This record gives sequence, structure tokens and C-alpha cells, in this order.
Amino acid sequence: MTTRWITHFLFALCLMGSAVAADFPLSSVPQPLKSWVPWVLDGAPDAGCPHLFNNAEQRHCAWPGTLELKAAARDASFTQEWTAYRDTWVALPGNDKHWPQ
Repeated sequence: MTTRWITHFLFALCLMGSAVAADFPLSSVPQPLKSWVPWVLDGAPDAGCPHLFNNAEQRHCAWPGTLELKAAARDASFTQEWTAYRDTWVALPGNDKHWPQ
């Protein structure tokens, strides 16, 4: 009986070790612990950013949304909506060789 219990216990530990923790919403943190949240998350700036759909280890903190282009004979403009889960930079189109003119 003891060997069987130990085997089941070790199997359960293996299953628990392979599970991926789900994100914990900030609203669920008990009030007495809320002041500790910045300290706990220090060094983990991407903690509140969503995972990629096919990689639980990779997160993106800025997601592009609707892109609107307006082109006329003499000028053009664009606007784009972004969802940002923390302060971050968003790259504009172009580079040092191909800048919008």
C-alpha cells in the first residue's frame, strides 16, 4: 500500500510540474497584499502582457490594430490604433533609407 501511494504521489508531482500557470488578474490580489505588487513584479515588465497564441513563454506588450491609409495626388497620411499593455515604443513605418516622404 505504501509503495502504491508513493507512486501516485510522484506521478501527481510530475503532472503538476508540467502545468503552465495561468495569468492572475490584479483585481484578484487581496487588499492587504496590493502594496506588494510593484515589488513582486520588479524585473518582470512583461508580466501583464498577453502570451503569443502558440508560445506560452513569449509575450507581446503592444498589438497593432486598425490601420487607415489616406492617399491623394499630393499627399498621404496614415493612422493606426495600438493596444499597449505597458509603456512601450511602437515602430513607425520606414527606416533610414525608406522614410515616408
